[in-house]
Amino acid sequence: MELNDLTKEHLKNICERLEIKGYKSKKTQQLIDLITIKDNYVNIVQEYINNMPKKENPKKKKEIKDEHKTENEETTKEEYDDQLNALQCKTLDEICKSLHIKMPASKSKKHKIDVIKQKENYKTYLKEYFKIDLSYLRLPDNEIIYELKDDENDLKNTSKSNIIKMIDIAHNILYNAENIEGEDALNDIMNFIFIKSIAPLLSDKVENGKIDLLNKVYYKDLFEDETLNRIFSYFQNLNILANSELDTIRNLNETNDAIREMGEILKTHPLTKQIYTENNFIKAKKHQQFKVY
Repeated sequence: MELNDLTKEHLKNICERLEIKGYKSKKTQQLIDLITIKDNYVNIVQEYINNMPKKENPKKKKEIKDEHKTENEETTKEEYDDQLNALQCKTLDEICKSLHIKMPASKSKKHKIDVIKQKENYKTYLKEYFKIDLSYLRLPDNEIIYELKDDENDLKNTSKSNIIKMIDIAHNILYNAENIEGEDALNDIMNFIFIKSIAPLLSDKVENGKIDLLNKVYYKDLFEDETLNRIFSYFQNLNILANSELDTIRNLNETNDAIREMGEILKTHPLTKQIYTENNFIKAKKHQQFKVY
């Protein structure tokens, strides 16, 4: 067995036997370097190894794993910092309240972030606050799929920050206008993001790589052709919905409105009905909110 096979704890024990000072804060390789400069290290190391029970002969592989874990935790901390910096003051106020931090609303954004980061449990709270299951995107370990160039990586980080900012802005609008927050607010935002995302994939017939949401066969008992064409136009371009008359977009005093018509399509199509079970799939009631999206 060699020094490279020993754990950091064993190396520290050897340093102590060799009466080496200042070793406690050193990394693994630094400990090895300190040991090997001692004239009598070979005999001391051999004696130490001979006295070790066989079951306590861990390989350096475990040490490397522990060091990698620390590195990943540091990366996670940086991600939390990025998420905090992307939030608006109102959302930071909500986080302060949840963490039982007394924070005047007049304080600067930087001050609020600094105080939040002083809380011992802030990372645990943020992990839940930004919790999104991405397990289905997990790729095999140690397999390089594509290497980002520096400018591409910068673009990726910028896009991520912009998306978080847009979601935060939409959340604040829903909260301020109708006190919609938490899961309800997130559902409204994600529903519109979903509709916007599938727009390029829509088709009026079954074909590979497409969603035949515009196939009138599914809705022949629900709407006339003219009405269907109008509803389909909302799915194809949300700007058409946003630029419609406000009472057309949302009017809960009537038996139907554009949102509920879109909901009927979503809860009827064989694919999307697995996600949407009611036609009133948006919680916002005031038609002004839909201009935001």
